[in-house]
Amino acid sequence: MKWVKFSSDFAGSDGKQQALLDNLNQDLSQKSVVLGDGLKPSVADILVFATVQALVTCVSDSELQKFPHVLRWMDYIQV
Repeated sequence: MKWVKFSSDFAGSDGKQQALLDNLNQDLSQKSVVLGDGLKPSVADILVFATVQALVTCVSDSELQKFPHVLRWMDYIQV
């Protein structure tokens, strides 16, 4: 439910998305997927990916460099 709430908060929060993205980045710093400790993407990964993808595609490259774990994770999920 944590990731459903994250997606809901992310989609409905203007101006707080950078902070939520930073939290996601920190959460992904020690793992490959958002749910569990393995390597297999879950439905939660797909939900969060779909939520953050639109923002990430609109953010400048310099801003994206602040979120290396999110970028690594997004590359992993979309393969």
